[in-house]
Amino acid sequence: MNRFPKLKLLFDKLKAPRFLKDRRAIETGEVGVLLAVVVAVVYGAFQLLGVNISAIVTRVANFIGG
Repeated sequence: MNRFPKLKLLFDKLKAPRFLKDRRAIETGEVGVLLAVVVAVVYGAFQLLGVNISAIVTRVANFIGG
């Protein structure tokens, strides 16, 4: 038997909201971090390879386009 029912009600109200308990938020955050890493790697590759990668992308685009 609960000796402090009002204390329990107060504790229940102070619990984390449902959206903080939702596990999908963690998965979404992980996807966001992974996407940021991929974008950073691709950006770094373009910066390192510079003109060479630009010429290759243009050649592939011309091949696909016509």
